[in-house]
Amino acid sequence: MVGETLCQYIQRLKVEKAATQLVSCTRKPITDIALDCGFSTPSVFARAFKESFSMSASAYRFFSQLAKEELAHRDNIDFQRRLVRGAEPALAHENELLPSIRAVIAEAKGLLADSVFSVDEALRAAHVLESSAAERHAGVAITRAFPELQSLMHSLSHADRHHAEKIHAFATVRGLALPGG
Repeated sequence: MVGETLCQYIQRLKVEKAATQLVSCTRKPITDIALDCGFSTPSVFARAFKESFSMSASAYRFFSQLAKEELAHRDNIDFQRRLVRGAEPALAHENELLPSIRAVIAEAKGLLADSVFSVDEALRAAHVLESSAAERHAGVAITRAFPELQSLMHSLSHADRHHAEKIHAFATVRGLALPGG
């Protein structure tokens, strides 16, 4: 980059290499990654990483893995969304749920509009979305209207519960209390 000293350039390359390994080598201890990428001590790495990414290496790994898992079941969620849009008559008996479903979608869009989060704010937002009662109600409504989709809806529900548990565990390690925990 322009205006970078040689030392800054080398430091940036080492941090970027570590970031890649944090995501691709999820079982490898962060300390090992730091040392393998040429940092003299874990604390030097921690400072450099936080300076570059505005979060700890463990938070970076956690959110990267969570995002990867979310992308893996995004197609199922898109299918669910298309079903809701295209099957409002079949869901008519579930009409009381539609406002709460729309509220969750609006909240998610609002969260995406806020581009700068602290790690704790991101954990709170992820917790709200993954443990949303409205989303569970939507799954129940779709399953009632389309019983043949029970397996798909169960899979989505399981993924959301798994993410909510992971978010809660990571927040607990950070000393952050989340609602319902």
